[in-house]
Amino acid sequence: DSLFEVKTELEGQRLQVGTAFTVNHRLGIGISYAFKSTLDRIGDQKTVHGVNTTETAIDGKFILPSELRVGFCYIPRNVMRTTFNLDVEKVAWSNVNPAYEDVYNFYVGTEHHVENRLPLRIGFQSVNTYHSYVESRVMDGNPVDIIFARKIITPMFSIGSGAEIMKNLSWDIGFGYAWRSYEALDLFRDRYYNYPQLWVNPQYINLKDRGWDNPDKVKESFVTISTGITLTW
Repeated sequence: DSLFEVKTELEGQRLQVGTAFTVNHRLGIGISYAFKSTLDRIGDQKTVHGVNTTETAIDGKFILPSELRVGFCYIPRNVMRTTFNLDVEKVAWSNVNPAYEDVYNFYVGTEHHVENRLPLRIGFQSVNTYHSYVESRVMDGNPVDIIFARKIITPMFSIGSGAEIMKNLSWDIGFGYAWRSYEALDLFRDRYYNYPQLWVNPQYINLKDRGWDNPDKVKESFVTISTGITLTW
């Protein structure tokens, strides 16, 4: 059997500033900026292959890119209160790694008060992230580490509602479904099975890990539930 386990903890601070103002009784605009931050990462990596166990410390720095976000809120003329929201966010991934490019994320949503001030919220977002991989190759007789940067797009649909508990206290709940697909190196590499006791004729077995010429296709789905209480004064 093989086991690969990574445990990490992040610690640090991040500064974010923002403001919002009302253009008129139907249109509002908001803007926020999150500064690039560096967090302290403490962790270890444990690998088990049969009877062999290795543990490696992976302490270091974890960089959060700067984010600039602009949002618009529009309230149309309607009997029941309805609000449309649109946010555009620029994430400076190039500040983290020169192999990355800056990306734009989009968030749209609407809130419609159905009955007795009960809101129905529906939203959609498209968020870009990066995964980087290092593959060792031999070029001209010399070992070289090649960095592969993969951009991953994660769409998400959400729905939610809320209720007013007291005059200045409200409760909100939301559900989301997201999915993404990307290419990755073999999740179960052939060298994990490089044990003679696994094979009848191990001398005829030549196990070699696959590279980016034949990657795995990974598909992931996420279901999220979020809830919160808001107190105003």
